[in-house]
Amino acid sequence: MLERNRTTLWAALSLLGLLLVCYGNSFQASWHYDDFHTIVNNERVHMTRWSWEQVDRAMTSGLSHQVISRPLARLSFAVNYKIGQLDVFGYHFVNFVIHWLTGIVLFLLIRGTLLLPVFEGRYRSRATLIAWISAAFWACHPIQVTAVTYIVQRMTSLAGLFYLSAMYGYMIGRCSERKGVRWTAFGLCALSCSGALLTKENSVLLFYALLLYDLFFFQGLDKGSLRRTALIGVGFAILLSGLSLLYLDPQQLFAPYSNRPFTMAERLLTQPRVLLIYLALIAVPMTNHMAILHDVAISHSMFDPWTTLPAIAGVAGAVAWLCLAAGKHRLLAFCGLFFLLNHSVESSFLNLELIYEHRNYVPTMFIFLPVAIAAVRSLDFFYYRVSFQAAISLGLALWLLAVCHTTWSYNRTFRNAISLWEHTLAVYPGMSLPYVNLGKAMWYIGERDACYRLIRKGIAYDNFKNIEQKGVAYYNLGLYAADEADDLKMALGYFEEAARFYDGNPQIWYELAQVRMKLGDFASAGEEIKSALKQWPMDGDLMYLKALNDVKTGRYKEALDVSEALLRVKSEKHYKLALMVTAESRRRLGYIQEAQASWTRLIEKDPDNLAALMALIELSVEQGEEADLKDYVGRILSIKGVRQLGGEVQVNLKNENMMPYIPDIEIIKRAIHRYGGL
Repeated sequence: MLERNRTTLWAALSLLGLLLVCYGNSFQASWHYDDFHTIVNNERVHMTRWSWEQVDRAMTSGLSHQVISRPLARLSFAVNYKIGQLDVFGYHFVNFVIHWLTGIVLFLLIRGTLLLPVFEGRYRSRATLIAWISAAFWACHPIQVTAVTYIVQRMTSLAGLFYLSAMYGYMIGRCSERKGVRWTAFGLCALSCSGALLTKENSVLLFYALLLYDLFFFQGLDKGSLRRTALIGVGFAILLSGLSLLYLDPQQLFAPYSNRPFTMAERLLTQPRVLLIYLALIAVPMTNHMAILHDVAISHSMFDPWTTLPAIAGVAGAVAWLCLAAGKHRLLAFCGLFFLLNHSVESSFLNLELIYEHRNYVPTMFIFLPVAIAAVRSLDFFYYRVSFQAAISLGLALWLLAVCHTTWSYNRTFRNAISLWEHTLAVYPGMSLPYVNLGKAMWYIGERDACYRLIRKGIAYDNFKNIEQKGVAYYNLGLYAADEADDLKMALGYFEEAARFYDGNPQIWYELAQVRMKLGDFASAGEEIKSALKQWPMDGDLMYLKALNDVKTGRYKEALDVSEALLRVKSEKHYKLALMVTAESRRRLGYIQEAQASWTRLIEKDPDNLAALMALIELSVEQGEEADLKDYVGRILSIKGVRQLGGEVQVNLKNENMMPYIPDIEIIKRAIHRYGGL
């Protein structure tokens, strides 16, 4: 036992050293792609205090149509935010630790498996070395980078840790003769199963992985065991079908592929080729073949492209061979079937993207075991030739070093958005989305014209993987036209196209309605806002726009109702704007004291708010409140640049249609001249 503990410690520390070499350059990698809507821009995971309310808010911050949407992963992001806000180091550190722990558990599981009675001591003397080689190659392989360095894919790596922990607990429970140990191990298994299911949906395959593991290494492969396992598998299918209703909306599950450039049949035809792409990336990992996104040709029929039929035949043949070979090559068959089993959900009829590297995190956990066994057996076979053993050891070490170097190089591409999307375009120059995302990155560094050109190029290629991506591209062009080119009519056209392709994004509807209001078309904007609020009744941007539109069209009571509802939401982003709408609506309705109270609340929140001070000056003049008027004039004069009040206000009034309150500049100037000495 002492020796085993020492080797476990050695394995853990050596894996830590290797992973620090591979991932040492990733701890400051920036936010990317889905990180933004899941973490950076998702206020629900921005935990500010330790409370059940905020824990619950974080755990339910996922998709609205799901009862359960990866709550443990989302909670982990919230904890990261509570500790370090949006500093990427903390998120990368947690991802790294999860990956390291997963590698350790994989080492323990493989070593324990090799020592099972079914192998009759065949691997006893070499189990530790084989397990370490397998775990090291798995942990250091660049196919895992997107599950570790891409922050949001903690969902994948954390689910993987729970997945392996469940298998390890099950193995210990099945092996132990001590009742206490057995039930503790099975308890670990049950808790880990729950953790996996609460982290990522495809963890339902864990139950079938446990069945497969038990069949191969505990029951034996006789007919009785096969029949019993099949019956249990059917029972799991029925149970999990019911549980799936918590994760997926059945209507969406079987919805037509209207948002995809492929049909369900085409997806099923393409997936065998995707599996072969994964195997190629695993066998020959090169940075110039790996990317956060992949462009794979869609299989339109068995013969288009011609590789479709051979791929289908190859996968089917591999499944058949692995099943037939299980009797003589039990371990090899298990590794192969485990790989295929854990790709089965994301290679099925589900309306998902065709290919992602992070989907290999769990399936590849045993893929290097046959390689490790072959390497160790080669060392044993040439026991009489030290030079041969040295050559094999050196070759294995160089291969591992090459794998580590590729992972390190691949991690470099994640250092910022520009390097990531430039790399993706170097691999797939004909794919549209990388142009759009590179354009967005250019926007944030001030290269607005480059942004526009890149997004236009992405649209010209029209090689998007779903229609929503095209909608986002037009949305970004609309932002350019509105904010940079100052061409509202051009922006309107782009936002209309964006809404046509992606009507499920409230921000697109917000921008579309906002442009219509800027152009003075309040009626059309009002209809669009009303329609959007039916889908997103608590969206703060849409609620504010509705209130503003009501003010501009004279519906002051409606504006007051919406703005007060927005204030109850306690959104920091909309607080000041909602107070302005509330104050102006009350003034228009003749509730002068209430209007003054609202403007005063705004001043308390933002002492230098020029609009609030001007409004209070107007109201004080109207009410003849000399003392208050002097106070507000004094405050406004203390604001830098106020002596050029006319010019400054002219800038603020660039588009009066978007301002709930329009100051009477002449009244304010007279008040300042009278009481401010101007």
